[in-house]
Amino acid sequence: MGPGRTIIDQSISSLQMISADIFSIEESLKSKCSHVIGKFSIERLWMAFSDLSEKLSSVYYFVCDNWGNIESNPIFCREVLSFVKSFQIFDEALNSLGNLMDKNAGCLESAYTDGFIVYEYFALLNSSKSRFSEVIDRIPQVCDMHSARRTRFRGMAKDLKQYIKGANDEFLDRLIHDHIIVGGKAEWIGPKNEATLFAQKYMLSQKIMNDAFIFYGRNGSCSIVQFSKDKCCNEKESYRIWPILSKYSI
Repeated sequence: MGPGRTIIDQSISSLQMISADIFSIEESLKSKCSHVIGKFSIERLWMAFSDLSEKLSSVYYFVCDNWGNIESNPIFCREVLSFVKSFQIFDEALNSLGNLMDKNAGCLESAYTDGFIVYEYFALLNSSKSRFSEVIDRIPQVCDMHSARRTRFRGMAKDLKQYIKGANDEFLDRLIHDHIIVGGKAEWIGPKNEATLFAQKYMLSQKIMNDAFIFYGRNGSCSIVQFSKDKCCNEKESYRIWPILSKYSI
């Protein structure tokens, strides 16, 4: 994710700081006494507005350019989910202040002559919510899907230890679901015909299998799997690997 992660992290920090300042303004207005803290927060809102607007645009374009990778990669997805949660807290903080302003007409204007920046933030919030609507709706669902998927595949590497060496559950999860190899090749130490059965079960091509695993010939030298040559000759249920594969469905 590289620079994109920096963009997202910086945006999260800005959203958190601004949400804290909005809360300070609300508390200052509620207290109906000294507005020193609120005044300081208003000044920070003025200074932060243009920067936040630019950051939100940068995040939006980054997410658009990398949407496929973000959806398929649980780590990237959680990064964007953190942004979504910070944006929602910002949304809630600003609307809470807005409700207070509605109930006490003119309270902001009478307390702070420069308080109109809050209305600028409402405009920014509404335009950003329109932009990010699909991200806000979709990303939590994708993260839940990734979490459920990891749970389903927990223990698979251990169960396949007689067949696969140098792979963990994440390696198998990403290979099977996304056809992505994490951390370099693993070793297939079981029979090759059971490797073809593994590939058949999870719809993996011969190329992907050879990219993901090191295979060995009868003399112990490195080899490759060939589906036509190493195919299963009996019913799949007769192979020892099948009960293990049956436990883990896509």
